[in-house]
Amino acid sequence: MIWNEYDDFDAWGEAVQTADLRLVCDSVERRSWRLMAGAIGDVFLQMAEEGGGNLCHGANTHAGIQLFVPLSLAAGHICNCEPLDAGSLLSFRRAPTSASRSGGGPTAGWPSPCRPA
Repeated sequence: MIWNEYDDFDAWGEAVQTADLRLVCDSVERRSWRLMAGAIGDVFLQMAEEGGGNLCHGANTHAGIQLFVPLSLAAGHICNCEPLDAGSLLSFRRAPTSASRSGGGPTAGWPSPCRPA
């Protein structure tokens, strides 16, 4: 897997896989977003770095369970109105489950592994 770099928030958002998302960038702190995605055996892994805070609403489109783990600035992430912390792990089943969150800042990162159904 290699990092794909974007200087456009919308292009980065469209590249996010295994989710049907509506994204809004509410604060650009650095015009740089990165995304890495690929399969490792039966698990699909996606990792990202965000160039600023964002709001996200959507649903898991993967047939299995999707996990979300904040890698940095965990306290800056909010999901379903609940602030996250360094020990947070979120599990999303296939649609119609939806969630909203706010990214932490210029170096906020997260992985999203999906395991088979």
